[in-house]
Amino acid sequence: TGASVHITEVLDSFDDQSAKLSPFSNYKVGQVIPKCRVIEHVRSSTHHQLSLKPSKLKNISETVADRLDWDSIKRGSIYNGWITEITPSGLKVALSLTVSGIVFVTAVSHDLEIMSNLNNHFSLGEGVKCKVTRVKSHEQLLELSIKALDPSPASNIPNSLSELVPGVVVPGRISKVILDQAIYVELFNDVRGRVLLVDIDDHLKPNPAVDFVGRIGEVVMCYVLETSPVLYLSLRKSRVNPESVKEPLQNPEITDASSLAPGALVCGYI
Repeated sequence: TGASVHITEVLDSFDDQSAKLSPFSNYKVGQVIPKCRVIEHVRSSTHHQLSLKPSKLKNISETVADRLDWDSIKRGSIYNGWITEITPSGLKVALSLTVSGIVFVTAVSHDLEIMSNLNNHFSLGEGVKCKVTRVKSHEQLLELSIKALDPSPASNIPNSLSELVPGVVVPGRISKVILDQAIYVELFNDVRGRVLLVDIDDHLKPNPAVDFVGRIGEVVMCYVLETSPVLYLSLRKSRVNPESVKEPLQNPEITDASSLAPGALVCGYI
C-alpha cells in the first residue's frame, strides 16, 4: 500500500512565506508524520491520496469537504495555487489534485521585466494567488490571472479579447515572424494579433521584421489599431509611448487617405 500528498493538500493559506515558496520544506525523507488524512482511495489500486491541511486535520470526525473540481469553478473566483511548470508562455498552476490552469505570460504581472524573465521571479512549487478569468469545464480549460489581483493603476489593462478596444496599449508575446509579411504577437492564451511591416517602426528600415527573428518569446508592448475582423497591432514608439518620441518621424504613419497630399513622399513595403 502506498500514499502521496499532492502539493495542493499541504497548506490552507500563504501566511508562512517560507512554506509558500516551498510547501514541503518542513518535511524530510524518513520523517514520521503523526497525523494525516485519507481523502481518496481508488478501489482498483492500493494507492491513497492524503492531506496535511490543518483544516482537514482539525476535527478528524468531520466529513472531508469536497475537493475543488471542474463543476465548482466559477469565473471571477480567487484561489490559492501551486506552480507545477514554468514555460516562456506562462505558468501552469495546480489548484487541486484534479484541477490545473494556465497563467499566460501577459496575465502574470504588469511589469515587463517580470513577464520577460519568469524563471527569475517564480520557482516550481511556489504558491500563488490567482483569479479565474476563463473556464470551459467541458474542455478542462482554465485561464488564471495573477496581475488581475494587483490593485495598482495599471490593473485596468485588458485581460481578454472582449476588453480590447482600439487605442489601448497591452503587453504581448512575440510568437511568430514572417519576414515579408508581419510579426505575430500573442496577447492572451488564444488571442494573437498581427503587426504589419509598416507598423513595426517609426524609422524606415529595409526588412524591419528581421530584427525580431531571434526574439520569439519576448514580451513587448503593443498598441491596438483594430480588433475586428482582424486584430491589428502596432509596435511604433509613436503609438506605444508617444512621450518618448522627441524627433520628427522619418516614416510617419499614414492612417487614412486624408493624410495624403499631392506631391507628398511616402514609404511602403513590397
